[in-house]
Amino acid sequence: TIERSTNGIDWRELAKIDGAGNSSSLLSYESTDNTPNLGVSYYRLKQTDFDGQYSYSQTKSVNIEYNGGSEIDIFPNPTQDQITVIGNSMESEQINIYNVLGQDVTSITEIMSNTESLVVIDLSNLTSGVYYLKTKTTAKKIYKQ
Repeated sequence: TIERSTNGIDWRELAKIDGAGNSSSLLSYESTDNTPNLGVSYYRLKQTDFDGQYSYSQTKSVNIEYNGGSEIDIFPNPTQDQITVIGNSMESEQINIYNVLGQDVTSITEIMSNTESLVVIDLSNLTSGVYYLKTKTTAKKIYKQ
């Protein structure tokens, strides 16, 4: 289980990934926080055994700063399903997505979350390729896997 906290005391479950059980080889797991908080967030893993016993990993902190300018940040990029756009609300007031032919494909996407400085967009209906995300004054390249 992946957990996140903004204060290191109150934790919220972000994702739950089934393990492979007993394994004699090294296994890798991954997950993306598609709706991160601005500022400092804390993350930890909770490993739960079949008998219900659990242990926590070491806590890691991540600081996402926003400088308030007109620039936007997009992650993860490349992406498979969703992107998160961070920027000021004036900049992300209007977001359009275009394919490499310049065709507006915004209607094929869906806004999953929209706060003052963070927008989460579902791109799962788009085919793999290169796209351009355009805001009020900025255009960024997106790679959809």
